Parts: sequence; C-alpha cells; structure tokens
Amino acid sequence: MKIATSTPIYSLPTPGGGQILFSQPAPGSSLALRLSSGHYQLPQPIIGYARLAGGQLALYTAGAMASGFRTAAEEPSGPLDEYFFAGSVPPRLSEYQLDEYAPGDLLYYPATELAPALMIAHVNVA
Repeated sequence: MKIATSTPIYSLPTPGGGQILFSQPAPGSSLALRLSSGHYQLPQPIIGYARLAGGQLALYTAGAMASGFRTAAEEPSGPLDEYFFAGSVPPRLSEYQLDEYAPGDLLYYPATELAPALMIAHVNVA
C-alpha cells in the first residue's frame, strides 16, 4: 500500500503479522512473494531499489532477468533514484514494482528479523 507524500511511503506486512512503513528498503532486508498456493516463497535478500519517474518504488532481488531489462534502465528519462547495496548493477535480478502487487502479496523481512534464521542455517551438526 502506498501513502501519498512528497516521497511515497509504502506499507508492507512483516512475518510477525505487523506492518512496516518505509520509503526505501534497508540493507539486509529481504522480500518474499506469495505463491498461487497461498504460501510465500523463501525470502530473497533485497539487493537494491529504484524510485521510478512516477514515484513508484521497485525493489530488486537476485533473479533470472537480465538487468538491462529492468524498468529503471528502460525509462527514457531514467529513474529518479536507483541504488544497489553492493555498489554495482548485477548481471541478473528480479524486479518488484510495489504498486503492481495486491496487499499481502509481498512479505517484507526487516534485516533484524532475518538474523536468527541465518545463524541457525550456519550451525554444523556433527
């Protein structure tokens, strides 16, 4: 959901059942897409974002689409703002323009909520 301000603020649900308000993602945050089964895919780290000419926000995760086909690269005037957390455009990505998704279709994982899951994933069991 978009809240109208000079820089649009978006509201997305979080895994704990709450909502988060943001104008751009924080480094270390992740995004999950609701599948047709109603379940969410595994969260994918957000690698960057773009504020498009109409003020819409697009989030980028790793993916299969050639990065040259992202909306920000195809707009004649270019994006208002585009940033990749690693400092450069990756060769492939997935793009999620937030205005194109119904409420609840995207689940936002703030960086702090992913830390315990990442720690558990790295435990070696002998």
